[in-house]
Parts: sequence; structure tokens; C-alpha cells
Amino acid sequence: MRRLIRWAAVGGGLWLLAVSGPALAHNIWLAPDNHFPQVGDTVQIKVGFGHDYPANRVDQPVKEGMIGEAVAIIPGGGQVALEKTAVDTYQLKIDRPGPYLLVAAMPPGLFSRTPEGMKRGGRKDFPEVKSCMEARMVANAFVFAGGQGQGGSQSDQALQLKPLADMAGLKKGGVLPIQVLFDGQPLAGAKIKATYAGYQPPADAKPQEGHGAPMALETSADAEGKAELRLEVAGHWLVILNHSTPYQPAEVCDKRMYMSSYAVEVK
Repeated sequence: MRRLIRWAAVGGGLWLLAVSGPALAHNIWLAPDNHFPQVGDTVQIKVGFGHDYPANRVDQPVKEGMIGEAVAIIPGGGQVALEKTAVDTYQLKIDRPGPYLLVAAMPPGLFSRTPEGMKRGGRKDFPEVKSCMEARMVANAFVFAGGQGQGGSQSDQALQLKPLADMAGLKKGGVLPIQVLFDGQPLAGAKIKATYAGYQPPADAKPQEGHGAPMALETSADAEGKAELRLEVAGHWLVILNHSTPYQPAEVCDKRMYMSSYAVEVK
């Protein structure tokens, strides 16, 4: 599979100019109506977007053009397109048992912070750029059609979460061991954040760096890109990975920002 973040033209990135506040404060995620379907079921998949991960897993409106191609990596490693039924909704007919990975990506694009605000384009487009980034955001969700599994086969994303244990059997209070990979290699010190739908932070909690709302937990990977996440609450969890690299050539933009989210249900 080719890189998801190359699916669509940069022009689709106009979504970023329509949101308020710093661009990095927003996340995207997938919200399947059933993480444990039976063969023959049709799973409805909502696209979530915004600062917060509320109990209904819907925050801010998803606009046309915000999502590029959306696919499911099916048991055995092939892929099928998700059927789009609304601007923010897809569906998938489950035709075989096993683990699925649902994937959707925002079109990448260059965005510059200028004295007049955020604008689409790089350093060569504006004479007084304060900073420039290219945003590459991908949303994933694990779905299991009977049986157990560590998660569906990964697509060829740059920034990935690799489960190191059975995810279909996650229970409240359990520990999920993971490994973070970047370009197929362990990402030492990777920043990992996670929260559950409806999480209410303490009144004195400070916003997480790069996110509008505090998350339930935050940790960093070890030298092998590994970490353990203790999921204390039953329900829908969202794990978020962030990583940035210098943009090349530097005269075009400053950095390339990757964000990958992974949705999973804990029983």
C-alpha cells in the first residue's frame, strides 16, 4: 500500500484554515459504532475532529474535503475502500472474521503563520512568515470480527502504533504494551498520549502541549520505541502519536508534523 498521506492533493488542506486557534491543537479520529462486529454486519464509521474527545466522540463539524481516501486493511493484509455515506460518515460490510484496521487521512499541505494569521502556503509564498509546517494527519481504528488479534495489518504510514499484545481482549484496568515506529524503525522517546471518551480533566489541569484539552495519560517510549498504557476505564479510548521532522528543503518550510490516532474499545 502506498503512503496514506499522499492520497490527495494538497489543495484539500484548506480545512486547516477554517479552524480557530493553533492548527496543532486539533486531532482527527475514527468512531466505529461497533468495534466487535460479526461477519455479515455493517459497521458505521464516524469521522471525529476537534480539540476534545467527548462521550459521543463528536466534537467539531467535519467539512467536505477534509478527508482523502478512507480504507479498511482487511484480515490477510489486503484493503478495500470504505463506502462514504455522508460528509463525515463511512460504512464497511464485514465479510470475513479477523482483525480490521480502518484508516482515513487528511490531505497534507503547507501552512504558514504570518502577521495576519495562518495561511496556506510555504515560506516562498509569504515575505513575513513566522513559522511554517506541513501537517500529515491520519486516523485509525481497530475492529475485530470474532476471535482475537493484535490488530489489523498496518498500512504504510510513516508514524505507526504496533500493538504487542491481544487488543481484542482489552479489559478495564489492563495494560496495553505498544511499540511506536517511524518509517518502519522504532522511534525512541516517542510522545504518546491517550484519553477516553467523556474524560473530564481536573479543574486545575493544564492543556497538553499541542492539544486543546488535557488527556487522561501521557508517556514516552523507551529506546526501542516501546511503552505500556494502563487503560483504567472501560469504553472508547483514543491513543495519539505525534512526531515532527525538519522539512526539506528548509527554504520552503520549517518542519513536517505527523499525527496518528488509534481508536480502540476497552471492555
